[in-house]
Amino acid sequence: QVLTAPEPATDAKPIPELRTSIRGFGQFGLIRFTASDSFDAITGKPTGVMYGGGVQFDLSNGVFFQGSLERYQENGERVFVFEDQLFQLGIQNTVTVTPTLFTMGYRRPSSENVVGYVGAGVGRHRFEEQADLADPSLNVDETKIGYHVLAGVEYHLTPWLWIGVESQWAYVPNILGNDG
Repeated sequence: QVLTAPEPATDAKPIPELRTSIRGFGQFGLIRFTASDSFDAITGKPTGVMYGGGVQFDLSNGVFFQGSLERYQENGERVFVFEDQLFQLGIQNTVTVTPTLFTMGYRRPSSENVVGYVGAGVGRHRFEEQADLADPSLNVDETKIGYHVLAGVEYHLTPWLWIGVESQWAYVPNILGNDG
């Protein structure tokens, strides 16, 4: 009697091969600042909405390069802190954070419709704080270099549409200065 290996299931879908491609993306998410006390004092909350978009270049071996521009903006009020006591000054204020990020990473399909990825990179982070009635010299406009890591998963909805979930951690030293 001759034994043979069983035939593979006909309904099993093979994991797709990655191809070299260029694609654009949009993003929308929640940001939580490490300097949560400062953002909470000015805007009334330590979190906010971040949105943006970018372009990604995928190589056939799973490596990707991407550039993105993101933006956070929230209105609040200027404050003064003296001996751990917060005083609201009644001056309307707008805080804007604009990261320009460059990321290198690796994408790996786990099924026909699901791709996981990880990445790391460097970014240029602009922090602006503009008040309506304040002396213009008291406004803040700082730009610093920061670093980030990210991980996520994407799901293929249609031939041209993917949806994903990503977590990102960024470190931008001294962007708020010593008084932050």
